[in-house]
Amino acid sequence: MFPTKQNKKPKFNKGEAVRVKSEDDIAKSIHPTSKTLDGCLFTVQMWDYCDSTHKVLKSVNSFYNERKHRTYKPRSPLYILENLICEGKVDDFPHKCDHGCFLLWHEEWLEKV
Repeated sequence: MFPTKQNKKPKFNKGEAVRVKSEDDIAKSIHPTSKTLDGCLFTVQMWDYCDSTHKVLKSVNSFYNERKHRTYKPRSPLYILENLICEGKVDDFPHKCDHGCFLLWHEEWLEKV
């Protein structure tokens, strides 16, 4: 669960090119069983984007968790990257989800190009 204290200024700006870090770097940053960093889930389909470059569409300072019916403010900004939409492949769902949500990327998983 995310803390409620003020989050820091985004490291990356809209339109800026960023690289998703390597599988090894990301694996070291996430919890081994929950696959999260500060509560941000790294889903199975996100591994496909490691070592690829994308533009920042938007930084996210808060988001609504439909499952828990609450709004969260992460400590570090999260990011939406252009053209990266969830395809419904989620680790713990028994079937594919058709919702089509943006993937949220933790600042720790990205680096400047």
